Amino acid sequence: MWPREVFDIREGKKLLLEDVTRKLDKPGVYVLYRDDHPHYVGRTSTPLFDRIWEHANYDCEFVALAQDLGVPLVTSDQALIAKFKPAVVSMRTFSS
Repeated sequence: MWPREVFDIREGKKLLLEDVTRKLDKPGVYVLYRDDHPHYVGRTSTPLFDRIWEHANYDCEFVALAQDLGVPLVTSDQALIAKFKPAVVSMRTFSS
């Protein structure tokens, strides 16, 4: 499941993570992880929820673009490679 889908889970008409989204309604600091390691630390002046929502499908959008263009997406992100083979390849595979 992608993060946006997690935030949209409903029980009837009520969002299951409504309390969580309310807690993220202020600016703050966030950390993006890649392969279980901190990869980017950011600070936002807008609500944290908006920033998390914006980043939620970041990788997926690049995969879709590469597929639309008919080219491989080249990355060092092993988790992304594992999820989207053969559309996503490592730099080593691409250069060989």
